Amino acid sequence: MVAAANLDRHADDGLRLLDEVRLTGVTLVGHSYGGMVISAAADRADPRWRVSEVPTGHDAMREAPDAVAALLA
Repeated sequence: MVAAANLDRHADDGLRLLDEVRLTGVTLVGHSYGGMVISAAADRADPRWRVSEVPTGHDAMREAPDAVAALLA
């Protein structure tokens, strides 16, 4: 049996959930694999949602708090 979960499925499921609960003014933030999901979601996101990715790599722990604060401002 092959798992049905993959990057596209995770992005679609997240956006479908936002649509079902009728949220607006939402900022989606992801890190690492979550950032990949958010990037995939950004390609198909409704204009009601702002989609951003937190930096990854060596400086992520230092940069992430500022990036998240800027996104939520």
